[in-house]
Amino acid sequence: MTKEEIFALKLKELRRSKNMTQKQLADMLCVSDKNLSKWECGRSTPDVFYLQEICKIFGVEAEYFFEDITLDTQKEKELHKKKLNFVIWRWIAVMLCLSSFALFISVVARIFLPTTIPAHYNGKGEIDRWGSSKEFVGVGITFCLLGYIAFFIKASMYMKGDDSIKSAHLAGAILLSIPLFTTIFMIVHAIKVNTAALDMGYAAQEGDTFASLFSAILCELYIVCGAICMGVKQNGIVGLRIPLTLENEKAWDILNRSWGLIITIVSEITLAIVGLCNLLPVWSVIFLPFVPLAISLAGIPVLIKTNKKKFAD
Repeated sequence: MTKEEIFALKLKELRRSKNMTQKQLADMLCVSDKNLSKWECGRSTPDVFYLQEICKIFGVEAEYFFEDITLDTQKEKELHKKKLNFVIWRWIAVMLCLSSFALFISVVARIFLPTTIPAHYNGKGEIDRWGSSKEFVGVGITFCLLGYIAFFIKASMYMKGDDSIKSAHLAGAILLSIPLFTTIFMIVHAIKVNTAALDMGYAAQEGDTFASLFSAILCELYIVCGAICMGVKQNGIVGLRIPLTLENEKAWDILNRSWGLIITIVSEITLAIVGLCNLLPVWSVIFLPFVPLAISLAGIPVLIKTNKKKFAD
């Protein structure tokens, strides 16, 4: 409802409460019937002088005619800000999750790659340097960091006050090309270097691959779970479901996004460590894959304590 329409309803209501006709009120204000009719039909509003005269006649303040407009506008702004915030965080979650795939592929590929692989190709596509398979994980780490660059770009949009939901979706779709491209590149690159290394007779690592593969898969699952927490609305099935978050929607948003971001970052660091190490011993599955979960769970009380005031706002 526009300000003209709200003013029209309230003026009509006041006039009828005094049992006045449009002509009587128009005569009191020294305006034509047509002008008063425009005000009561919501086609226009009076200027400051006539507004003051109307307030004197009916014994009200000028705010009476516009207070609902202010409230409605404020509610609309808060609703819009909340929706925009959710859209941005959902795109952030998607980008961080997909950017981790490049790292995950590099780690899993490295487990099965020969110990020595092509480390660099020249302009003609020929191998001009051979190196350790750990360098392959370095490429995955670099591409994963590109996802965080997209994350900071996306977050800066919100911080700078870009309040268009349409532009938020557009920017998210464009930035999404970064993790998608890097993931495809890592798959193609893994196949290429593996073929080249095997053709040269280089052998794969010796040892049991179970522990490394199990740790890598579990870390990636943590990352996916963290991304889901960052981009999900309050519910009783998925997310950080504790009494505080289920009772307080703001607590749900803050804690799920913060906790999701923490477990994502810690899991990616653990995933990189798994990739840079030699094949892990079987006993390492007892503790290494659960490090991200333990650290993130330990951070929940800290998050609650530091954000306690925000929950009550």
